[in-house]
Amino acid sequence: MKLTKILSGIAACAIAISAMAISASAAETTIFEGEGKSSGSWGQAVTLTTVKNDGGTFDPALITEGCTVEVTYVSDNAPEMVLQSWSGGEGWGKVPATSAENGVAVYDYATMTAIYGTDFSTLDALIIGDTGAALTVSKVVLKSGDAAPAETEAAPAETEAAPAETEAAPAETEAAPAETVATDAAPSPVTGNTPVVLGAVALVAVAGLAVASKRK
Repeated sequence: MKLTKILSGIAACAIAISAMAISASAAETTIFEGEGKSSGSWGQAVTLTTVKNDGGTFDPALITEGCTVEVTYVSDNAPEMVLQSWSGGEGWGKVPATSAENGVAVYDYATMTAIYGTDFSTLDALIIGDTGAALTVSKVVLKSGDAAPAETEAAPAETEAAPAETEAAPAETEAAPAETVATDAAPSPVTGNTPVVLGAVALVAVAGLAVASKRK
């Protein structure tokens, strides 16, 4: 019974952890994967048009407060991101990388909105371009800053401390009454020297009588 409850608890924890992992991956969207190149003349290695345009694949609604865009690249210089609009927004907003380390450039929401503003419904293209050095881009990922909380809640603990099933057994042994009682002192036994002593006493008595007879 106890083992079944423990196994059930472990299974519940595993399900909760899996749900968390699914939620985390759902907050990450790959918007480009392949090989985009530019020669190093401030060209564009990747151009993603938005879904409101014919053939567009990028949904600008993914850009939400707290999000980041992460670009995996190979170049001597960190690439730049350009937010372009031909439908009423910022025409050519050049967004510098917030950080660039180990071949990954990161662009945060605060920098994007400082350059472009917050109305991304006017966005027509998201571009990754070089900054004067040859550039190869292999992946562009958008990570949401407002990931929905996991839908699964931690299951209540199913295991409870089982009441103690064993109690101290009452003492079954008691001090046994003394079975031996001191015996009355036995009379002193007659030792082997007793006849000798008695004989000596008799001789003394006889000698005494003999002396007394002579005096008379």
